[in-house]
Amino acid sequence: MQKHYIFFLAWMGISVLQAQPVLTSAEVGSIGDDINLKAYNNAGFDPGAGGAGVTWDFSDITVSAGSGSYSFVDPAKTGDGGAFPGANIAASDGLGNFTYFSLTGTSYSLYGASAGGVIVPYSDPEKLLQFPFHFMDEFTDHLHAEFTSGVDFVRDGDITVEVDGYGTLKLPSGTYTNVLRVKAVEDYQDVPDGIPLTYEYLFTEYYWYRPGTVGPLLEYFNQDVTIGGAPSNYKSLYVNDDIVLQINDQIPGAELVSVWPNPATAIVHIGGYDLTGATDYSVTDMTGKSIVPITAVPGMYGFDIDLSQLPAGIYMLELITPGGLVNRQIQKL
Repeated sequence: MQKHYIFFLAWMGISVLQAQPVLTSAEVGSIGDDINLKAYNNAGFDPGAGGAGVTWDFSDITVSAGSGSYSFVDPAKTGDGGAFPGANIAASDGLGNFTYFSLTGTSYSLYGASAGGVIVPYSDPEKLLQFPFHFMDEFTDHLHAEFTSGVDFVRDGDITVEVDGYGTLKLPSGTYTNVLRVKAVEDYQDVPDGIPLTYEYLFTEYYWYRPGTVGPLLEYFNQDVTIGGAPSNYKSLYVNDDIVLQINDQIPGAELVSVWPNPATAIVHIGGYDLTGATDYSVTDMTGKSIVPITAVPGMYGFDIDLSQLPAGIYMLELITPGGLVNRQIQKL
């Protein structure tokens, strides 16, 4: 669960017949992992209800501008790592800003952040996840930090985290089974010393995880920020850009299907042994609209697609095989 505290520093000057999925520390990631998150339009987005065997259908969401990507690094190799002695992993946004965590086999906790010269060390770390984490598991944790951003601040509050559902997640890139959803509610304040002004934060966050996939498949944030009694609301929606390469990774031969060159300006070649059994092909945009229809040829080992007339963007190649659907992402420059 990557916490986007870096972006909030600015406000301060900052039934089931199948087995239920279980979240472990492996799904968070480790040092050296890159989590590539692409922003999607969040207007009107509804995260839906929780529960057992739920189908969350967000196949119609569309790409927006922006990114929430981050990389896990060694805290000792960051400039401010010494301010977070309990942290053993840090998330970098690539702009010199870092969020520090402790990740073990039993928990994932926030130890603070550094951004723009502001260091926020947590004297009472905020537990974000516990492991193993099952459907209907829930916990509440207290958080506390004292830091300086122009003036001295005291941050204090609580977080409640639960696994509120599991089932199937539908995205523009494909359908993902064996997914569980984590819901987190953060309620805390930043109080500046000597200034009659309080920063109040109430964040409701949803994360969809799939065992065996590093990072959430989907993240949704609904953030209420009240400064001196004046309320504001911010929403954001991110899709894990890496899951396109992992979809239906249980289909035999799926890993042999390749696309090159990628990115491309015009012609891309699709090749792979698994194409010999494919029964249908299509290329769609990220809304699911069919862009380039392709006629299947039995025994075909490869084919070319001409994207030269399409606008720059991200497209999805879908191949229907006897084993299931295989998707590949294509970037048109």
